[in-house]
Amino acid sequence: MVKGQPDYQGVVGRQEVTTRQNLLFPGGRAILIDDFSSPAEAFRDVIVGAGQINLQIGYPFTAPACAYMLSGAVIGNYSMIYYETGLPRTEQVGVECAFAMQTGAGTRFYIEVRTYDLTNLNTAEVYFSYDNNSWYYLNAAGGSTMIPNSTRGLRVGLSTYHRVKLIVDFANAEYMFLYVDDRVYDLRGIAVNQAASAIFTHIRVVYGVYSETAVIHVVRIDNVSITEEEL
Repeated sequence: MVKGQPDYQGVVGRQEVTTRQNLLFPGGRAILIDDFSSPAEAFRDVIVGAGQINLQIGYPFTAPACAYMLSGAVIGNYSMIYYETGLPRTEQVGVECAFAMQTGAGTRFYIEVRTYDLTNLNTAEVYFSYDNNSWYYLNAAGGSTMIPNSTRGLRVGLSTYHRVKLIVDFANAEYMFLYVDDRVYDLRGIAVNQAASAIFTHIRVVYGVYSETAVIHVVRIDNVSITEEEL
């Protein structure tokens, strides 16, 4: 169930109508929250290949449920859920979740944020590759760049959750920070990807699982939040 009221004007000091549960990075003003507590799916989804997305009772980060995503067993298949809302006043967007990923070669978990600035479609994306044990970001040229010092022994397993938050400054079309558990990666000054395309004027936030190898891959996510930041 999505909770919280949109704060499109970004009024400073406005009180949120709910508390973000068990999140490591409580900064920012909530625009949207989903704790997957409702049997009705609040998100939209896209499945490429023979994947699957559903709400799963059991193994949540917080009770009672989580979103369970499976990719198809073909390289390049993916399953994703997404949310759409207005771009906040500051144009600084924070996206956060708790995630648990399958132990297995070829699993990729990714977060993507997009918005259109009346000239370009701006896309920021980070992903964790199980095979390379590292975090990457989508660069300005449309390729992937490993985030320095992000190679670490991230404990994986579908009952082991990690908390992650990405902050993007769309006013300057730049990344800001990536938080993963107790680590902070400073991405300020790195440009997001821009393309001359007018798809939508709001923001779209995507959480997904991608197949780097030809087997089924699984990711669980919980406690999703989208926030307006002012850093």
